[in-house]
Amino acid sequence: NLMWYLLLLSVSATIPLTSPEGAQILYCPTTEKTIFLSAAAHFLTQSSLSDCGLATAAMLLNMFPYTYFTQSNLFTPCVKRNLLPEQVEREGLTLQQLTRVVACFRPAVRLHYADQGGVPQFRQVAREAVGGKGGLVVNYARGVLHQEGSGHFSMLAAYDPLMDLFLVMDVARYKYPPTWVKAAALFAAMNTTDTTTNTSRGYMLAL
Repeated sequence: NLMWYLLLLSVSATIPLTSPEGAQILYCPTTEKTIFLSAAAHFLTQSSLSDCGLATAAMLLNMFPYTYFTQSNLFTPCVKRNLLPEQVEREGLTLQQLTRVVACFRPAVRLHYADQGGVPQFRQVAREAVGGKGGLVVNYARGVLHQEGSGHFSMLAAYDPLMDLFLVMDVARYKYPPTWVKAAALFAAMNTTDTTTNTSRGYMLAL
């Protein structure tokens, strides 16, 4: 029932996939979910509090043919030229660093800062990604979505056009399940400042 979902979203910024409502959205015939099964098959749990970027990068790369990565073996010579494991353990990753990591394996990578675009552009790029044209990682501030924590990375795996919801595959699986989030709310969470770089958060597309 559409009105019930709209009422639910009026009191909560997100709908867990594990709820009856979240599952119904996924199985709705209009939901765009071409990459969902692949994303679910390669869904990882971050191994430490600072490893959300590494877990998301490994999950993303494993969706492409002939690759298999973990949060440890991502540190090839190419990656180590700009980033060391102990640095990630200590500080985590910025969106720029994550983009460079993925670019070592997928040269066609596009970084989008939220403050240089808007919801319509994000929605279009993200819909194409979940429709099978690449993989899209979002970098967002949890607090904007009324979640515990600060900056975070996760992949998108589906889109519901009826309510304008994206499915965020949260790699902190011990903390939050995959969650449906309104496109505008997710963009607002990305359109925040990463104090490490003093630049906007945003999203990254790998083709």
